[in-house]
Amino acid sequence: MHEDTFESAKPGQNRRLFPRLNAGLPIRIQSTDANGATDYLAGKDPESTAWVTPDPYMNFSVEGLELNATQSFPKGQILLIELRIGTQDQSWRCTGHVVRNSPSDDPDFPCTTAVSFDQVPPQASEALAELTAKLQQVFLGKR
Repeated sequence: MHEDTFESAKPGQNRRLFPRLNAGLPIRIQSTDANGATDYLAGKDPESTAWVTPDPYMNFSVEGLELNATQSFPKGQILLIELRIGTQDQSWRCTGHVVRNSPSDDPDFPCTTAVSFDQVPPQASEALAELTAKLQQVFLGKR
């Protein structure tokens, strides 16, 4: 893992019991419907090429993402997610849905969107869990 793939979260930035770290997750997202999500997970490329590339430094867990992007999506919107971890070449096809939107303080990425994963390949969940553990060790000074 590269040291530049994470940075400490600001105190009070979220309401979680355990302080979270932001990590560089170079992902792409795209809105779709249930049929488009099924096709995407089956390996079919989406008909639209309208991918959104959010700020790669985001709050994440194995259950979802909170990201800043140039556009917002309606609550409940199904999203296609092309997920990468750090600088790895491996990518995974995932789906999720929007659970919350709010304005961001970042003028380059003015919309904050919280996404709950719906479908994540087991290898992607394992990679996210491993990254979470590594980041927590760094945060706790055990690395």
